[in-house]
Parts: sequence; structure tokens; C-alpha cells
Amino acid sequence: MVFSRIKNMFRANKGGTDVTINHTVRDLKKGWILDYDLRSWEVKGTAIYKWENGSTDHECTLNDGKTTRYLSFSVGDSLKLSIFDDANLDAINGQLRSRALSGNPLQEFVYRQRQYRLVDGGRAFVKSDAEEYEMENWLYADTDHQQLVSVNSYGDHSAEAFTGQYIKEIDVSNILPR
Repeated sequence: MVFSRIKNMFRANKGGTDVTINHTVRDLKKGWILDYDLRSWEVKGTAIYKWENGSTDHECTLNDGKTTRYLSFSVGDSLKLSIFDDANLDAINGQLRSRALSGNPLQEFVYRQRQYRLVDGGRAFVKSDAEEYEMENWLYADTDHQQLVSVNSYGDHSAEAFTGQYIKEIDVSNILPR
């Protein structure tokens, strides 16, 4: 009796269908809200990266009213999450831009007293809420494989960088649709 009352509290008003209350990162859509790093964030946009090796990554542009961050995840054998911030490409390393634009990325560099090494790279077709484009990406990790630098090169001869880190799924909570 008590169990059926509790169960009915979580049923939708239309047709008695179950309502999902335990959303995961995989469910995120534009307009949804989540908590990360003791702040609430709104998903302002989503993008899907289809890599030349056949893998797929997902990215959500997050905003808390002041700051924009990028939550990236790939779903394979396990969920791999990372969070990135915009970064000044030239401040990271003076050679990164020219090397990225020439398609010949640096193999390693030092940034903020950390040694970074190239760990991955490739071409991707990106489809976001607003546009579609192709890009080339190089991912660098520090020696602990915790801190990341991501460098993107685009067909219009522009390049940009992002700094970030790997996070755990449990770091993202209270995922709610609008």
C-alpha cells in the first residue's frame, strides 16, 4: 500500500507512464540543468564529433550565467568525461598555433610548470545545434594524465585551444530537463 503510493508520486499525469528521475550525462540536451563543481550549469548547446577512426564524442556547452565550459564525453566500454575552458593558444606555447595550422603538431611542451605530451589526434566532422564543420584536433596530457590541453585547427586557417581535466561521472549531479 505505501509502496504503491510512493510509486504513484513518480508517475506522469498523462497515461500513468513512469517518469525518469535519475538522468545521466548521456541524457543531456540543450536547456537541461546540471550541477558541477558546486555550481549549477545550463546546457546552452550540444555537438557530436564523428572522428575519422569511427569513434564518436559528445560535447555540451555549459554556462552558469558568468562562465562557459565544455563538458565532453565519449561512450565506449566505459564513459570517459572531461571538462574544458577556453584558453589563449599563444599563451600556452608560442609554436602551437603555427604547428597546428601546418598539420604538424608539437609532440610535447611545458605549460604552467607541467610537461604535456601529445596523446591523441585526428580529424572530425562536427555537427552542433548551430552549424556543421570539419576540424583537426590534438590532445595533450600532463605526465599524470589528469590535466589536458586540446588544440583545434579549422578549415578557415584558424586555431584555438582549451585547457581541462578528466572528471568522474559522479562529479556531475542533479541533471534535470527543463
